[in-house]
Parts: sequence; C-alpha cells; structure tokens
Amino acid sequence: DRTFADLYPAEARGERPSLVFAPMVVEDSRRMLVSNLDLSRLAAARGPRLGSPTDVLYSRSGLELFKLLPPAARRTLPVGTAARMNATFPVVTPAVSLPTVPPMRLVDAGYFDNYGVD
Repeated sequence: DRTFADLYPAEARGERPSLVFAPMVVEDSRRMLVSNLDLSRLAAARGPRLGSPTDVLYSRSGLELFKLLPPAARRTLPVGTAARMNATFPVVTPAVSLPTVPPMRLVDAGYFDNYGVD
C-alpha cells in the first residue's frame, strides 16, 4: 500500500535503493518508466548530427509515467500497482489500462527485453 511518494524521503537520503519499473506500452512498444528518479536520459537516444554543435534527439524509446500523469499520481500510485503493471502477461492477466488520452495499455517488461523490441 506504500506509494512512490512514501518511499522518496529514504531514497533521497540514500537509505533505500530507488525502484525502477519498466513495463511496455502495447500501442507503440515503448517502455513506461515508473520511478522516483529522473530517467529522461534512459527514455531517449540523443547524439551528434553532422555539422551541428548540439546533440539531437534520435528516438524516444520510453516514457516516464509521472511526467504523463498529474502530480498527485506520485502520492497515490501504490508501488504494488507498478509491480503488477510490470508483470502483466496477457495470457494470464489482462493488460493494465492507464487513464490517459488516448488510453495506453501496459504489459510485462519481458516483451520489450526478450523479443528484440529495442
């Protein structure tokens, strides 16, 4: 029943490791990163472009859940729900639908990791 906001103070003090869940979005095969950490560097591939002094965005392989949902989500989303989203295998349990527009469905992270999506 603990939320990500409940875990944050101990994470910030270094007393608890940070959790990272990364289920896959069915609609576009990207990872949905769920964590108290800023994982924007993991969610996008950036690099140089010929003749440009700054890095450019090559692709976005992931999204960060807490940047998509209202700020209150960090205070209300139980860690157990994130674990359930991360372990959803549609043959056994239905995909988790997020309250986004358009709706997104999340499934087991193994689809992303084991089937060569990235």
